[in-house]
Amino acid sequence: MFFSGSARLSKKLPVLGDLPRRLDELLRDVGGGDVLDVDDLARSLGASSELLGRVLAEAAGAEIDLLRAERYVVCPRCQMLNPAHEREAAVAAGEEYRCSDCDLDLAATVVQEVTRHRLSESALTEAEERRAAERARPKRTAVVITALPVEFSAVLGHLSDAREQKHDAGTIYNVGAFRGETTDWTIAVAVIGAGNPGAAAEAERAIATFTPDIALFVGVAGGIKDVTIGDVVAANEVYLYHAGKAADDFIARFAGDKGSYELVQRATQEAISASWRERAGDSAAESKAVVAPIAAGEQVVVSIKSDTYELIRSRYDRAVAVEMEGSGFLRAAWANQDVRALVVRGISDLLEGKDAADAGGSQETAAMHASAFAFEVLAKL
Repeated sequence: MFFSGSARLSKKLPVLGDLPRRLDELLRDVGGGDVLDVDDLARSLGASSELLGRVLAEAAGAEIDLLRAERYVVCPRCQMLNPAHEREAAVAAGEEYRCSDCDLDLAATVVQEVTRHRLSESALTEAEERRAAERARPKRTAVVITALPVEFSAVLGHLSDAREQKHDAGTIYNVGAFRGETTDWTIAVAVIGAGNPGAAAEAERAIATFTPDIALFVGVAGGIKDVTIGDVVAANEVYLYHAGKAADDFIARFAGDKGSYELVQRATQEAISASWRERAGDSAAESKAVVAPIAAGEQVVVSIKSDTYELIRSRYDRAVAVEMEGSGFLRAAWANQDVRALVVRGISDLLEGKDAADAGGSQETAAMHASAFAFEVLAKL
């Protein structure tokens, strides 16, 4: 919560549920001169005025120290609030006490007394310190490219305040915010369809449009070895498996596109800690993440008996997964030296039985796990 007093209120009165958190959100932009009306707050929070009145009274207690209670008298002519203690002092001294707005003598008038609240001094100090800390947080930009709608949806779930932004050439991005541990990120996400050529073109366009610090490709892949459905692979390199010489025997002539060193290192640490599982939820409890090579081509591989599978296993035996965009994406990032890039894939099938796995929701699970891992990496940068 923004205010420590809100946290104390929630802890002291757990029966209030999320009411202290919602009240905390409303109080974030309140200034020292703002007077809080219980009825207005109650309407904003969807709570009864009676309940919120009790909550505000508790929040004004010394133990919570979030608000301070102040007594006012209401001018019967203009409804202006005037400090009750000033009127009391004037009445005791036999003096006039004029309304600060309409000049009515409130000392000689029957008035109604009400209680209003302001933020306490400690809360005002805390709010300014936190706002200063927020202003000091680094601001950075990342682009996330996806191939499939299911991947796009999984990524979008990690953003707040997302809005559409259309490129002149037609690409539609969703641009939102993500709060990391030390950095505030602006994230632009696009879904671009399958294939390395398209991934390269769209990555180049996104990089030119947003000049990001980080570029990520997040999606699903088929598992080749050492992984199972729901696992995550962060690619330290991606092999374009059809690159080579077609002689009597295929001669591979491709060293592999590498993920950025910093991001591969960060991904390695996140794979070890497994903290990404908390971001992914219960479905990731038994899943693991690995940093390993991936193979990329222009075919959907659905059988371990296929020639393509045999090619990958014989020429690129270190690859643990196969997909269709990573090489093109990394090539585009490599051509933009200021951008660090990483490919993150969730395993949605093991090549055999792909249709059955997809029908069972494996793509949704794999996309969710991959996006959780990718955003855990971002959160730690």
